[in-house]
Amino acid sequence: MFTRTVALTAGALVLGTNIGTAPPSPLPALAQAARLPHCGLSTPWPWRDSTIAYAPTAQVPVGSRYATHSASAKQYMPARGDIRVLSGPGYGLEQPVDMVVSENNVFVANSDGNSLTELNASTGKLVRVLRGIPYGFDFPVGMAVSGDNLFVADPGRKPGGGTVTQLNVASGAAARVLSGPAYRFDSPVALAPRGNDMFVVDAYGQSVTELNTVTARFVRVVSGPAYKFDNPGPIALSGDDLFVANSGTNSITEVNAATGALVRVISGSAYQLTGPIAIVPSGQDLFVADYSSASGSSGGHALSEISATTGSLVRVLSGRAYEFSTPTALALSGNDLFVANSVGDSVTELNASTGALVRVMSGPRMSRLPWNFDDGPRGF
Repeated sequence: MFTRTVALTAGALVLGTNIGTAPPSPLPALAQAARLPHCGLSTPWPWRDSTIAYAPTAQVPVGSRYATHSASAKQYMPARGDIRVLSGPGYGLEQPVDMVVSENNVFVANSDGNSLTELNASTGKLVRVLRGIPYGFDFPVGMAVSGDNLFVADPGRKPGGGTVTQLNVASGAAARVLSGPAYRFDSPVALAPRGNDMFVVDAYGQSVTELNTVTARFVRVVSGPAYKFDNPGPIALSGDDLFVANSGTNSITEVNAATGALVRVISGSAYQLTGPIAIVPSGQDLFVADYSSASGSSGGHALSEISATTGSLVRVLSGRAYEFSTPTALALSGNDLFVANSVGDSVTELNASTGALVRVMSGPRMSRLPWNFDDGPRGF
């Protein structure tokens, strides 16, 4: 099993269950991606400085949390009260941008290091650093686990092309590097698995490539004017459909995962989508966070809840009580939804069923915790 990532501020790998005032509630064994697009930057990587992941596995304390930062890491074990700093060239932590947990292993993608760092999820000890010609890494930014394999999206450092590397989770050995005209990659930045299929978001290609994870064969490319892909990045699977957030057109494209057929494009002023940067399913609904806002003030940002069944707007959550301020990503834990506010240096917790505010975590107390929000949490 695996979990998805969260991005926070700069500096640490953290393990813990009862961080801050939030109650220790484990995430589901399979958490959906909250992917971040490159937000108009000159290179198509998810815009985040760090990541966090949750590991509800038998080997790791339920609700354990992990966070990486620019060049070092901390391990936090609340049961023992231990905090250990994991740093140094041996870890290969160079601008980590994504993280997944598979059983008792934590994999960290290092975009500047052209490598993956593998850690033991229970102890935080280094297992290995995966780099070199067999992996073909040039700028790894996105990861997803499918069965016994880890897939890594790498857009490269120039527009056009890119690769997806498949490696064995247990051994770390590279199985194959998928690239070339046959796959039609154009800056792959995000991945979403479904059964024996892997869906790859191509930021510059304005498309989604579908692969068979068993044979590594190309299945199809989903693209065309009707889909209205424009700077696509975040991708989530809900039921039988894929939802891809387009920051360029302020829209969500819904695609049938089995056929690749367009279901609908969700857009319009009522949704208040102004730079969708994160998307996460919750039951029959989707929550979408926007990086931009009309007002640009701490009270002007909003969180949109959309029906995954009909595409209709459920509600828009906004107002100063939520303290949304440039939200960059989302994480769902049971019935609690957490929103990272990168400008507000805070995390907003909501009831996912009602949209009611639970609490806003910020202030001096947070700065004394194993991680702090002084530099703006980047996501979940």
